[in-house]
Amino acid sequence: EHLSLDKPNTTSYVLSNETYNQLISKAKHSPMFMFPVQREQGILIIGLEQGKSFIWTTLEEFQKNPTKANPYLVTTCFDELLVSKYLALVRNDIIGALSKEEVD
Repeated sequence: EHLSLDKPNTTSYVLSNETYNQLISKAKHSPMFMFPVQREQGILIIGLEQGKSFIWTTLEEFQKNPTKANPYLVTTCFDELLVSKYLALVRNDIIGALSKEEVD
């Protein structure tokens, strides 16, 4: 998979080895979690861990039908540099009605 920085609906960042391992450990312990996003509508986002990826949808979409909720964001972790550089790369692909500012 290619980590592109020039896509208009993509953000990316770097995690330290320690932070990445904490994230993955917590996600395995709690594979579904809620994360508040500040908006006028007071939107809550549901995160679903899928291995090294996280799929994000709204609480409203999830409550309507958990198995068919539309994704708004997909976060993918790339851990290939953990051994040599002690870093993990992360890419967010914005699919739904979220802005880059809300994702960051």
